[in-house]
Amino acid sequence: MKGEFEPGSDKNIIQLDFSSYKVTLQGYGLKPLFLALLNHQPRFIKAIDARYAHAIGKSATVTAIRIEVNNE
Repeated sequence: MKGEFEPGSDKNIIQLDFSSYKVTLQGYGLKPLFLALLNHQPRFIKAIDARYAHAIGKSATVTAIRIEVNNE
């Protein structure tokens, strides 16, 4: 598995590359989630609608999850 964290001015992106899949997480304040993923800590990751992201106020809020099949 390979992981990359891309901080952005508004949203952050985490890309996880597995042998068969590529998973992209978008959201706000995702650095703590990325560090937890490096230690294999999260069991579940749930996305919420982007319009509710600021109302929740959590440090890491995922607003989109995209899973693609690797064709390599």
